[in-house]
Amino acid sequence: MSNPNPKFTATLDDCEAYFAPDRDLRSKTWLGYSQQERKASFEQAKRDIRLSIGRDLYQTTNQADTIRDDYAVFEQAIYLLQNLSRAKENRAVVDLTRSKAERAEPDVGSVAICRQAQKWLGITRFKMARG
Repeated sequence: MSNPNPKFTATLDDCEAYFAPDRDLRSKTWLGYSQQERKASFEQAKRDIRLSIGRDLYQTTNQADTIRDDYAVFEQAIYLLQNLSRAKENRAVVDLTRSKAERAEPDVGSVAICRQAQKWLGITRFKMARG
């Protein structure tokens, strides 16, 4: 039986088109990052989304679809860049006085997926924590 969901083929060029000046008001923000940073955020966004949803990414070609893995990846990519900038502004540093085990990467379940990406993935329930 064939897979009805085509393999994910979106590229950085598709992401660039998504944030084009005539299409998205955030284009100036997106283009304010270097090509290397944009590529890295795109690749990391693909990994983050795939790990978060627990399946391979699919390519959607129908513009009317409301579930769009490609758009979710693009939204996650700009989210990652914006959060990287905020971390740099706050001078976030790794505490090297702690052991490597104490500094270990968080588990997959703690990957932060932005709300816009969640919407494109069809995730409508958000858990809010107050504290």
